[in-house]
Amino acid sequence: MCRISVPISHLFKNPEIAKSIIKESECLEAREHSIGIYSKLTEAFHFDIQPIHTLDESIFNYLVSIKQREKQLKLISFHMASSCDKPTIDNGVFLPGGKRYSENELLDNANQNLKRIRDIFGKDISIAVENNNYYQTDAYQYVTDAAFIKRIVNDNDIYILFDMAHAKVTACNKGIEYSVYRDHLPLGKMVQLHVSGFTINKNGKAFDSHNYPDESDLLEVRYLLDTYKIQYITPEYYKDVKGLLNLISQIKDIVN
Repeated sequence: MCRISVPISHLFKNPEIAKSIIKESECLEAREHSIGIYSKLTEAFHFDIQPIHTLDESIFNYLVSIKQREKQLKLISFHMASSCDKPTIDNGVFLPGGKRYSENELLDNANQNLKRIRDIFGKDISIAVENNNYYQTDAYQYVTDAAFIKRIVNDNDIYILFDMAHAKVTACNKGIEYSVYRDHLPLGKMVQLHVSGFTINKNGKAFDSHNYPDESDLLEVRYLLDTYKIQYITPEYYKDVKGLLNLISQIKDIVN
């Protein structure tokens, strides 16, 4: 049965609002900036850390501390956001900066780092990587290619956290059909689904705006849940509590 895992966001800073969200949630997804008091309800932890990059020892020490603190974890997930280790950001878009990794370096880093991460968290906690959105700069080289994502997942025997909006943004900005891009991803190993809407500007470029999902997005959620065995579904909507609670309710209707 797919469980609704709600992110511990800035909305949780208000205890009464947090209580209302938790009441409608089945479990929580922590982030690196999340409030730690909700550990007992946290089954998933989503890291900004990128295992495709070179990681120093402090990162692994941090992961050890999370393993010791978050006793209820069943899933951890990581970003694959950029092929540069220090990209700059312009209006939410990565631009090249720092070291630019080759594809083989990214694959080798993932292999080494994911082995260590698995040693830290053990065999009972699943590991996943998230697909990122694509914008037309060299900072996104390789990392949004379906074949690259598939290699990371299959070569390391891990799972994919499928971000639906990221995939739609990528397809739009690469000029390909969403369903074609989606079906080339390793969704047979999808463990978690992130749900939100996106925006297309007047120039036809798509952006990951975390808008409320529209009807076509919710139909896609239903298709994915009917087609794949997904353990967690996560509403990534943070703009207002009423909207988040309504989205949770709609997802419940789809799941059930």
